[in-house]
Amino acid sequence: MLKFEKNDYTIEEVTLCGETIRFRAFRDLIYVEKPVNEEFQKMNLFVPECYYEGASLHGYDLGSAPVFMPNTVGGYMPANVLLSALDIYRFS
Repeated sequence: MLKFEKNDYTIEEVTLCGETIRFRAFRDLIYVEKPVNEEFQKMNLFVPECYYEGASLHGYDLGSAPVFMPNTVGGYMPANVLLSALDIYRFS
């Protein structure tokens, strides 16, 4: 299970196709218990702010939203984390 400080985030927003979404950005989360290379063994997590207000977005809420983890490289090579929520659209 991924463990991180739930209050260590920034509020950001992105506008795509005329729709603006505010989200919490949890950055540089180490996702392994004993990292060998912290530069590559971390991820960023972006969660729509409306989920924390009890609302839904496109039929999803905080408990049902899928986790989307794009891979920025082919194969099993190491890669840096995505820097922003917009990068998700660039690499998908």
